[in-house]
Amino acid sequence: MRNKPPLDLTALATFVEVVTRGSFSAGARARGIPRPTATRHVNILERDLGVRLIERTTRSMRVTDAGADLVERARRILDDAKAARDALAERQQRLSGRIRISAPIEYGMRFLEPVLVAFARAHPEVRLSVELAARQVDLVEDGCDVALRIGPLRDSSDGARRLGVVPFAICAAPALLARERPPRRPEELATRRLLVFDTASRKRVWSFSSSRGTIDVAVGSAVLEANSYALLLAGATSGLGFARLPRFLAAPALEAGTLLEVLPGWRCAELPVHALFRRGMATARVRALLSHVAAALDDRAPG
Repeated sequence: MRNKPPLDLTALATFVEVVTRGSFSAGARARGIPRPTATRHVNILERDLGVRLIERTTRSMRVTDAGADLVERARRILDDAKAARDALAERQQRLSGRIRISAPIEYGMRFLEPVLVAFARAHPEVRLSVELAARQVDLVEDGCDVALRIGPLRDSSDGARRLGVVPFAICAAPALLARERPPRRPEELATRRLLVFDTASRKRVWSFSSSRGTIDVAVGSAVLEANSYALLLAGATSGLGFARLPRFLAAPALEAGTLLEVLPGWRCAELPVHALFRRGMATARVRALLSHVAAALDDRAPG
């Protein structure tokens, strides 16, 4: 027995529209095809099934008993095919795989935790591997997909997406300010005991602005240098020296009075926050994460 050809779903869909609409012309319009094409589709279906489905004349058409029986089955077949296609499309859109993320310790602990938890809940098949570190990772050498950076970006081939800014404040403990006169202008800080955030790539310059202009203060030696703002916060709170601290980190101590803001009439330069990724190598899951983080932080200065 010769195998019968499989049903042509395109022809089957045209047949259903012709019967539903009551004419070849109306069925063709519903399908967005020319009338002769609709006729050819029904002819193909009748040939493959070996049965007449529609009796037609130049002025009218009549659905045969076989055609009436087929149209109900055809609707179910087409509904099942659409459901299968939709399920496959949904599966293809479902994100999966691993994303490696690096971020500065304090910033990551303060802002990324709720953002990444929400992303993980929305995409349960994505595995997040997060490193909070003071060092700046190399995306290629460290096999990292996304790296958050605070500060000006160096020229590189990496892609970058701006996430916002971090505002800063010059802070000192009340005990220190009781021992020595608070500085009145930014340049006076160059002769004070300073606690300085230091990395190999960070320029040791503190920038300030006010209605009186802009001043850059070159920071030389310091009583404490560290690549951890948390350590600088502890040193400042103990009265060790003056520190330039992220406002989000210093806020609790400022509110409690264990730190005081110095030079309130001068504004410390904000530092931009970017998410770096390998240009041309970002997968769908990485692009989704970048969009999610950017939307969650909303380009507002966290403070």
